[in-house]
Amino acid sequence: FELETDEHPPTQFDNPKRFKLFEAFIRFYSLPQGKEFDPTMIFGLLFPIFYGMMVGDAGYGLVILLVCRWVIRRVEGGKRDINIMPGMLRNFALNILKRQQMVKLAKAMTPGAIIAIALGFTFNLYFGFHLNGYLFGFLNSSLGLHLPADGMIFSPITGLRKLLLISGYIGLGMVTFGLVLGILNSMREGLKKHAIGKMGWLLFGWGVVLFGLALMHHQHVNPVHSMTGAAYIGLMIGGVALMFVGEGPRAIMELPSIVSHILSYTRIIGILLASVILADVIDFIFIKTLHHTIPYIILGTVILFIGHIFNIIIGVFEPGIQGAR
Repeated sequence: FELETDEHPPTQFDNPKRFKLFEAFIRFYSLPQGKEFDPTMIFGLLFPIFYGMMVGDAGYGLVILLVCRWVIRRVEGGKRDINIMPGMLRNFALNILKRQQMVKLAKAMTPGAIIAIALGFTFNLYFGFHLNGYLFGFLNSSLGLHLPADGMIFSPITGLRKLLLISGYIGLGMVTFGLVLGILNSMREGLKKHAIGKMGWLLFGWGVVLFGLALMHHQHVNPVHSMTGAAYIGLMIGGVALMFVGEGPRAIMELPSIVSHILSYTRIIGILLASVILADVIDFIFIKTLHHTIPYIILGTVILFIGHIFNIIIGVFEPGIQGAR
């Protein structure tokens, strides 16, 4: 029922049961108005993918998955006290989240942890160690396969350039998708100027990206001698013109933001790379101590466990926060 009022009515979510747990994330960032699209289902489909990409280690993914299933079983199984955890850690956790919030978080992270395990196998990362070589060697000798002897399917270090390009394409796709939804929503609500402004953002963003990719590939983009370069610059100029018509001079001041929105998706690879390098440093220190006396070996073992626990904790929070953003 639509009431004649100037006030904004409160919003009630209406999503399938499996997606309701993601409503808390949407509510935390921004509650959509009644005249806006509800992004919960989109968030529920894409958040686990981004989360798994940022963890990217089969060992870390497995630990996170087991902890998530344990939290769900303890709370939903009627065992309200998480009494396996040390008292100080339990109290700290309960100060941040209530038990039901822990369950929602655990359920939201579960598919992301599974994706992290799959990508960890692809990256040949198991707590930073490279173990696929042993598995592939066994399969090659037993089944006559021709898998890579080093067990490396794809390295996030040597393949960094490709991963950054992929993350850029993801950013372009997500920003484009968001602007298209904004155009459809504006048209539905009869806000033609808003729709024109968003079309301008769309054209300008694509013009900048295509122009930048052409420069990266050393293509000729001089508009005087290249039709392709003229087309890219035409997209940017046309986009600015539509933005000016739809949103006025204010839009011109925000031109750099469309580029920053797209490039911000490279944080997916940045966080993955930070985790990979930190795990590699921890493992390197541990392996070096094995060639020394027993006190050094004990110290290296302590560093191994504490270091990986620290990296797993970062792997819970940082991909969760940045993936949601």
